[in-house]
Amino acid sequence: MVGGFFSVIDGTARSYLARLNANGSFDPSFIGGAAQGILDLALQPDGKVLAAGVDVVVGGLSVNAISRLNPDGSVDSTFQSSPNDDVEAVELQADGKIVIGGLFTMVDGQARSRIARLNPDGSLDAGYAPVSDLAVYALALQSDHKAIVGGQFTLIDGQARLRLARLNVDGSPDATLNPGANDDVYAITLQADGKLVVGGRFNSLAGAPRSGIARLDIDGSLDTTFFPNSNNTVFALLVQPNGKLVIGGAFNEFASSPRSQIARLNADGSLDVGFDPDADGVVRALARQADGKLLVGGEFGMIGGEVRDRLARLNANGNIDLAFDPTPNDNVLAMATQADGKIVVGGLFTWIAGEARDRIARLNDDGSLDLTFNPGVDGRVSAVAVQADGKVLASGSFSMAGGSSHTNLARFNADGTIDGSFNPVVGISGDFVLALAVQSNGKILVGGTFNQVGADSRGNLALLNADGSLDSALLIGTDEGVYALALQADGKLAVGGEFSSLEGQPRSNLGRLSAPQPVVDSLDIIRYSGGGSVVRLTRGGSAPELSQPPQLAASPDGVIYVPLGGMQRSGSGWDYTGFVPPPSTQFYLRATAPVGSSGKSSGIVQTTRQIYLNSNDGIFINGFD
Repeated sequence: MVGGFFSVIDGTARSYLARLNANGSFDPSFIGGAAQGILDLALQPDGKVLAAGVDVVVGGLSVNAISRLNPDGSVDSTFQSSPNDDVEAVELQADGKIVIGGLFTMVDGQARSRIARLNPDGSLDAGYAPVSDLAVYALALQSDHKAIVGGQFTLIDGQARLRLARLNVDGSPDATLNPGANDDVYAITLQADGKLVVGGRFNSLAGAPRSGIARLDIDGSLDTTFFPNSNNTVFALLVQPNGKLVIGGAFNEFASSPRSQIARLNADGSLDVGFDPDADGVVRALARQADGKLLVGGEFGMIGGEVRDRLARLNANGNIDLAFDPTPNDNVLAMATQADGKIVVGGLFTWIAGEARDRIARLNDDGSLDLTFNPGVDGRVSAVAVQADGKVLASGSFSMAGGSSHTNLARFNADGTIDGSFNPVVGISGDFVLALAVQSNGKILVGGTFNQVGADSRGNLALLNADGSLDSALLIGTDEGVYALALQADGKLAVGGEFSSLEGQPRSNLGRLSAPQPVVDSLDIIRYSGGGSVVRLTRGGSAPELSQPPQLAASPDGVIYVPLGGMQRSGSGWDYTGFVPPPSTQFYLRATAPVGSSGKSSGIVQTTRQIYLNSNDGIFINGFD
């Protein structure tokens, strides 16, 4: 495909738009041609062509400054978009949405300043509205779905950007989050739409009254539609795949209704009135199992009307699971679920499920003790995380783990033995490592109350390589404690605590850091020479590690998705082998999975891909390795 301002190509009259065969000769079967210049082209997976330019007219039909052509060059009349001036650049996202840049100030009658995003049918994406003060001439999409824009501009959304800028997935300029909370932040969770929910002890955030809980839009601004409020501290947050939000803490009133230490909100932020387990003590940790049941840990002695010491499991409706009763003898502070359904628990206990276990244990799905896992630590376990290889990270305030010297952070093999190759010294005796976040590349973020890692100075926040050595991507950290870490889908890190500065910039208890490495996040159909195909989700770089296997769904239109089932770990990615892709038909795939760890900060991430396969399309490999 070639476009421009020509009137003859390969000796044949053709206005501005043509298709050439593989040898460069003119392809007469492509009937398209434009009455004005073509400035950019993009090829969709189904063979259709997006053509952008100057008052584009194709085949005698006026289609404004952007059109979509069928594979034979005829106009696709189902695609309707009306920018009021030239479109200079067009890029296609993996999910089928279309980013355009140019000279326009209106699209479909709505104000859009030189940058806009269209839905797959050409309608305007109302949630994407960056403002450029001058022309945009070039676009490029990164693997993490951010857009690089180039042009004449000096401002994007009022922020100085001299002719080159990067936009977040919502179109906002890539800048760190700075809403400002007036007191400590203890928990952060990531919604599937990219919004952040934060919990803590604050009663004001972004200059507005918010008591214990608030929600931020992707650009870091306060979501004014979300205003539930708690009458005391929120310690734990858990977002469910259906968008509902479970909250744990020290409150007895939530969203203006009686709720003792645990509550649930609907996706719109209203109180879920049918969910009221009623705990008699503080809830410190929450985790969701693959079957939808909820694990609750903390300081309580009763929940759901039943005696349950510090650890309980709830059915999806909030009723107590009577079959689950491990009964630890002291507080539960952290939890993480494994892919096989087992549950890692950390805290202050020395006895659980009828056996001695020093501050860390692993339970089977039924609540019985996993007798094969007994590492033991000599102090408090504040956070736990399960790596992709099955190894378990534990952090807190201790000096011994698994029978050997480990200061505040340790890693155990899947069988509970200590991983001797991993031994970073984080802080000194009496310091705390309170938060963990694991990236898909195996790197580990740690936060707490410490001022050194080994011989290097680090203020309460550090990035470690997979072997435990220090990564220099983070140098300063914070001036006071870090209590919560949450990795976003784009690799950015949300940080909560009681600090007033983050990496040398003023931030009041809540801030966000840019990703030190690009995110790798792709969903593909893989074919192999022996016949058959597999759907593969590949994740890497700064992307958050998944805490449970992703669930795959398919859709003919990108709106209504049919669940297909869980994906299985395959090397560094995830595979699904039960899907038969329809040939010569456009369809959508979506993988959804929880991220995060420790029972305090978590989230949901989604990867969506628009796909069109001819009979021989696909990525061919000789096997699954």
